[in-house]
Amino acid sequence: MIMVSEVGLLKSLTELDFSNNGFFGSIPTSIGNLSNLSILALYDNMLFGSIPSEVGLLKSLTKLLLYENSFFGSIPTSIGNLSKLSILALSENMVSDSIPSEVRLLKSLTELVLYNNSFFGLIPTSIGNLSNLSILRLSNNMLSSSIPSEVGMLKFLTELDLFNNNFFGSISTSIGNLSNLFVLALYDDKLSNSIPSEIGLLKSLTKLYLYNNYLSGPIPLEMNNLILLKDLSLCNNKLSGHLPENICLGGVLTRLSAHNNHLTGLIPKSLKNCNSLLRVRLGGNQLEGDITKAFGIYPKLDYIDVSNNKLYGELSPNWVQYHNLTSLKISNNNISGKIALKLAQATQLQRLDLASNQLNGEIPKELCNLTSLVYLFLNDNQRFGRIPLEIGQLLNLQQLSLSANKLNGAIPIQLGKCFRLLSLNLSNNQLGGSIPFEIKNIFALETLDLSWNILMGEIPPELGRSQRFETLNLSHNMLSGLIPPTFDKMLSLTYVNISYNQLEGPIPHIKALLDAPFDALENNKGLCGNAFGLMPCPSKSHKRSSSGLVILIVVPVLGGLLLLLILVWCLLLVHCKKYKPRKSQYQDIFAIWGHDGQILYENILEATEQCNSNYCIGSRGYGNVYKVVLPTEIRHRNIVKLYGFCSNAEHSLLVYEFVERGSLKMVLSNPEEAVKLDCDKSFGVVAMEVIIGRHPGDIISNLWTSNGQKMLLKDVIDQRLQPQRRNRVAEQVVSTTKLAFTCLHVNPQLRPTMQQVYQALTSGRPSPLPKPYSMMSLGDLIGDGHGVQN
Repeated sequence: MIMVSEVGLLKSLTELDFSNNGFFGSIPTSIGNLSNLSILALYDNMLFGSIPSEVGLLKSLTKLLLYENSFFGSIPTSIGNLSKLSILALSENMVSDSIPSEVRLLKSLTELVLYNNSFFGLIPTSIGNLSNLSILRLSNNMLSSSIPSEVGMLKFLTELDLFNNNFFGSISTSIGNLSNLFVLALYDDKLSNSIPSEIGLLKSLTKLYLYNNYLSGPIPLEMNNLILLKDLSLCNNKLSGHLPENICLGGVLTRLSAHNNHLTGLIPKSLKNCNSLLRVRLGGNQLEGDITKAFGIYPKLDYIDVSNNKLYGELSPNWVQYHNLTSLKISNNNISGKIALKLAQATQLQRLDLASNQLNGEIPKELCNLTSLVYLFLNDNQRFGRIPLEIGQLLNLQQLSLSANKLNGAIPIQLGKCFRLLSLNLSNNQLGGSIPFEIKNIFALETLDLSWNILMGEIPPELGRSQRFETLNLSHNMLSGLIPPTFDKMLSLTYVNISYNQLEGPIPHIKALLDAPFDALENNKGLCGNAFGLMPCPSKSHKRSSSGLVILIVVPVLGGLLLLLILVWCLLLVHCKKYKPRKSQYQDIFAIWGHDGQILYENILEATEQCNSNYCIGSRGYGNVYKVVLPTEIRHRNIVKLYGFCSNAEHSLLVYEFVERGSLKMVLSNPEEAVKLDCDKSFGVVAMEVIIGRHPGDIISNLWTSNGQKMLLKDVIDQRLQPQRRNRVAEQVVSTTKLAFTCLHVNPQLRPTMQQVYQALTSGRPSPLPKPYSMMSLGDLIGDGHGVQN
């Protein structure tokens, strides 16, 4: 229905009310002909377009009600002509631009209601001229700057709503002049600094909302004077100090919210007898005291949250007298003792959060009488005993967390009756037995965490039939057998961890497993598949040969240097191959490092259970990496120790000492980790150990002393590697040792890169010796007086 222009012919009309009639289109300009009109009510329609300036011709108008439409544009400046106007209501439209300064001319105005629009700019300071204004609602706009102090001139104001704008700066002290104010709502802005003490002068105030700002400092003691206060919300600020001691002195406080601040001290004593309370939110502070003594009996209380504080004591039996209580949150405090059995009488409870306290004893089966529970969190306590079988009575439960306790026994099959569960966390307990297949009945389950228990047996195939699983953690148990093929259908799974079990066989072909990091699959009996770190599964057509390149690395940090080390070794021992029988090459190779090669080789195969994938920690281009414990001695913290290598028809092995933090590639790809990888683990140190056959720490530390530089090279290197008058080998020994010394330069920037080291080692025959090999000292190899890393 459209407003026709003929409406302008009704010149004697005093009241036009077309509200809530489904009108659409614009207001006809002929509306300006209704000179006797006192009330224009067009609210709750579908009118759009701009407000016509002809409205300013309605000089008899006392009420202009255009809210809940789709008007846009600005308020016409002709609005200033409506000197008799008492109510201007344009809320819930799309009116924009700034509030026109002509509003100051509306001296008869008692209500200015412009909320839920797109006004921006400042509140005009001339608003102080509206001396009869009782209601000012400008919330949910884009107004900015500070709140003008002229607002304090509106002495008849009863309601001031400026929330959800962009106001910043301090709350003006002139606010104390508004002695008739009932409601002050300044939340969801960017106000800062302290709450002015003048706010304590607002003795008529019943609702004070200052939450979601940047207010700081203590809460003024003058707020104890607000004895008519019913709603007080100061949450999500930076307030410090104590709560006002007499905050409920008037006995009418119903809602108290001061969570997420920096408040300290005790719960105000006036709260204990404040039986008018409906909701209390004091979490996320540093409040102290005995919780048993801090709270009284609140027959109307619906919600209480005092979590994340420093409260202690035991749960009072008085909680059962809160017959309307639906939410009780006391997590992350120091509450001790047992859960009072009488708590089971609070039958309206929907959320019970007692996590991260010091509660002990068994979980009382009476707690399962709270059949309205939707959220139950008892995790991170000292609960022991079994999970009560009556848990299946909680049919409305959506989230259950009993993790990080000392619960034992089996997982009750009755949990399968909690078919509305979305999240189930029983991790970090001592639960045994098998995973009950009845979990399949929890059709809505999205998150299941059973990690860090002693569960045994196979993973039930029924678990894989859930179509809503997103997170599954079964790690650190004793599960065995194959992963059920039903897991192939768990397409909604985004995270899975099955590490540290006894699982074997192929992993299912789902993204969550194929893309899983190795630490989510490691330490099982024999998993295989196309995931990182796993061996490929054997072909069905023939058995996979056990031969191949197997690399045991006790330190993967220097994995990128393996080929260079082998190259250095080959250069130094090239002459030995002509004089030693082939058999001794195999048997004595570990003896260079002080080990019996055959015994160590047998120890390796025994420690890895014939290279079982259970010990595999990764796979690289040169083969698989295994982690084992061998009877060897770590000789120096800065040495990446090569214990030896061997090669036969079955295996080729390189044995290194293990150091945490993964491979060199992983470390260098992380800037923070790369900084930690200092020059103590350098090629120079490793090469020196290869050359002298033992740890070079004493030589390196003395190298820059006069006595150290006088040492002859022939007296330092492994005596089994002496060149024996062969010039070419002598040149290689000298060249490699000199290269190692350059890698130990005290200035890291002057050390060669690994590419330069490689080029030096592979560039052909080294330079001729300047003096006989037997006369070469260590000082001759330092070069131009460069310092050496100690």
